[in-house]
Amino acid sequence: MEAAGAAAACFGVMNAVARPAGGVASDAVARLFGMRRRLWLLWAVQTAGAALCVLVGRMGAAEAPSLAATMAVMVACAAFVQAASGLTFGIVPFVSKR
Repeated sequence: MEAAGAAAACFGVMNAVARPAGGVASDAVARLFGMRRRLWLLWAVQTAGAALCVLVGRMGAAEAPSLAATMAVMVACAAFVQAASGLTFGIVPFVSKR
């Protein structure tokens, strides 16, 4: 029960850290390189998050991976997923109604 609580807490804490970091990164990249690079950064972060998500799923099929290794990959996956969410919030205001 304690391990499950710690796992859920790690995933949740990433929400408070990585989402604002994604927004800051989005603004910094847009200031230096413009909207096109902001979109490329979103694509790269989402792709990394997806790859880590697949890795978390594959770890269950591996030879009994340790809880620490699974947690590390899950926290990294959470960081990229939440950063992508922050990056998206930086793009949405510029979407045209057309």
